[in-house]
Amino acid sequence: AIDTHNFIEAEELDDGSSMSGITINDVPQTSYDEIFVTTAKSTEWMFESQGRLSLENAIVLPSHQVLGGELSEPLLRMNFNAYDEPVDVTYIGIDAEGENRSIDRFELFFAGETEPFAFAFRGSAEVGDDFGTYMLSRSFVVNEGEERHVLVRAKVKSDVDGGVPGDRFTPVVNQVYARGDASGRSIQVDATILGSENTVVMAKITSIENASNIPNGSPMPMGRSDVGAFKFVAAEHENSRGQLNDVAIDDIMFTITVAHVKMDPIPKIYNTSNSSDASKMQGRIFDSAGTEMTSTFIGNGVYYAMFEGLCESVVDTTIDQGDDLTLALEMTIQEPSTSPNGDASSLQISLDSLTDPDLDFGLDGSHISVWDIDDILVEYDWLDIPESVIRSTLYSG
Repeated sequence: AIDTHNFIEAEELDDGSSMSGITINDVPQTSYDEIFVTTAKSTEWMFESQGRLSLENAIVLPSHQVLGGELSEPLLRMNFNAYDEPVDVTYIGIDAEGENRSIDRFELFFAGETEPFAFAFRGSAEVGDDFGTYMLSRSFVVNEGEERHVLVRAKVKSDVDGGVPGDRFTPVVNQVYARGDASGRSIQVDATILGSENTVVMAKITSIENASNIPNGSPMPMGRSDVGAFKFVAAEHENSRGQLNDVAIDDIMFTITVAHVKMDPIPKIYNTSNSSDASKMQGRIFDSAGTEMTSTFIGNGVYYAMFEGLCESVVDTTIDQGDDLTLALEMTIQEPSTSPNGDASSLQISLDSLTDPDLDFGLDGSHISVWDIDDILVEYDWLDIPESVIRSTLYSG
């Protein structure tokens, strides 16, 4: 329009005489200008018929041992993002790939909340889903440009109600329905949220802590001495089919980090509630290359004290539900310092390599094996605990 000098016409209100001549952006278009025009580029708009909803895995959560009769730790953490308009989420379907007979339901929580906003049951599932939940209108709205975090937890059946220890399942979300809050149109979300594989248990160890009351930096012990102690705590539960389930430690491996210390190759383990020699079990020591130490040696580096078959030994390693026990490692120190140059000696016992469900017990694998004991026995070579390494007293010489 502005290619012509008279694209705007006007007249005086008092006498009706015409006004002519235009200045555009301070540039005169004729010799006589009475109308001034300033141009500005307008905003470019793109129109959508409806909004969009994206779904992604905020973080892949670790595998868990889910305890019968209890609500699990979060197994999925999902991010919902809305674009172009607020989006009302109306249905979420959850699959439990693997053995899902022990799952009663899934509960969904907004991040930071302690009460669930939805429950996913078998009977509410759409075709293709194992569990599903339909939500009331506008009970889960994602505003435009907003990100909402949702946690998914499993409620597991007790063994009395049909829970089976050893079942393994992986939670998956790949079917979500939603509706544009402004457009009213249906929105299909194409996404697959895959969790980690989890294991159903009826008894479990929930934490391990250093149980030695000797402070770090204490002098190196001499002769036969306790060099480390650890307390194992079991979860409370009500899984009582047959009897209340216990958890028992069958195999365990302690890491020995040592410098310039001469020691015997035969470690012993015992339950601190019974420290008599008759209630102690001998183990074996291996170096980091897997070679068994069969005679007195000077320790420099990392070694492993291995004990196998504790459940059938003189050492009581069974932990009742809600209870704890303490295991101590005993070694014989022949010389507390062997360095010819006077370098400081040190000794520390620790527990590590405990939480990987894909490892079997062994030097290059898991460092623990436990039994879930009822009228049936199920063995696991890993623990679901927050600690990755637990260290006992650091001795110095």
